[in-house]
Amino acid sequence: MKLEIPYQVAKNGDEAFDLVKEKLDPSFLSKFKLKIKVEFNKEKGIIEGIGKGFKASFIFEEDRCLVEISLSFLLKPLSSKISKDLEDGLRNLL
Repeated sequence: MKLEIPYQVAKNGDEAFDLVKEKLDPSFLSKFKLKIKVEFNKEKGIIEGIGKGFKASFIFEEDRCLVEISLSFLLKPLSSKISKDLEDGLRNLL
């Protein structure tokens, strides 16, 4: 599943990267009750989150954030809810 979120708050990719990185603190991640490993690559403008049954990549371009999500077979039925919640959250943040 792929999403494209244009920036409304952030002025560029660097600022958007910092906003998302700041949001992905341990207290926020603990809400999902999943063990999530998050890797930040500021140089490439990419944040990746990997957990049991899913992988999410956030690619920060100059004017938008591209989100790619892969879900395991067991999580596929939840894809529309995950997509909507993620898109709504990012639109408010970015």
